Amino acid sequence: MARVRVTVCLPPTDGTDLRTRLATALAPFEVGVGRSWGREQWDWWTIRGGSDRTGFWIADGADEALLIHDDPYETEEASPSKPGRCAGGPKHLLDLGRPRLDAARHAAHAWDTWHRLAPSLPPVQTLAQIEQWPEHAEDDRLVLEPLRLPNTVGNIRAYQAYLAQPLIRAAQEWPAWHEIERGPEDFVYYMAMSRDDYIDLAVGQTDRKSDILTPDGWWASWDQRPVHGACDAFETCTHTAPIPDRTTPAELTHYLEQLPDDTLLVQLKAHG
Repeated sequence: MARVRVTVCLPPTDGTDLRTRLATALAPFEVGVGRSWGREQWDWWTIRGGSDRTGFWIADGADEALLIHDDPYETEEASPSKPGRCAGGPKHLLDLGRPRLDAARHAAHAWDTWHRLAPSLPPVQTLAQIEQWPEHAEDDRLVLEPLRLPNTVGNIRAYQAYLAQPLIRAAQEWPAWHEIERGPEDFVYYMAMSRDDYIDLAVGQTDRKSDILTPDGWWASWDQRPVHGACDAFETCTHTAPIPDRTTPAELTHYLEQLPDDTLLVQLKAHG
């Protein structure tokens, strides 16, 4: 069992309580319903996305009263949404395009600034190169907590030396540094790419990777076959999924973008 993020897409509000509508849409996918062909997706869920940035940017001029924010935690008040963020609302009140625009702008700034500063600063060494320095050759190899690759190992002193390089130190102040999907050591390799290729990579990393539950009851996960809540097995399901098999994050993003503007989007955190 693991944590699951899912964007639930609901038809326009019909006056029914939101939690009731969510519970109805999610019911076919609850663990223990007796179907084992990919239907069992969750055993608990909560609205979560504004406080942890997994939800949505709010569109300019949006009516705050129509936006959705996080449920309270079990033992405390709900964490407030980050500025400009929410857990959902009618699609036309959400700025689905902002992550890509921000990523493109931040990547362009990082690439331009790196290549402007590089000629006047010492050449950057990669983390792998620094680990070969004689003073680090005998260091214990420990899990590097700051890195986002879960199984990356290396030595802490080498990593600190890597971060202390003048150009890397400058890069840590740029938004793009904090938007790297893998480890910060990859920044050197990103800066060796062409400007256009790096911007394309950065924009692509913003595509949504959470699961999607469509208005007509399909649960779609990245690189998995969509599962229909109204059917008992792939072999007997005669319906056509609105999302392709083995879908990509870009296709999930496109699916949300082409939904009617009055579709209600709600970001959930679940355990499944």
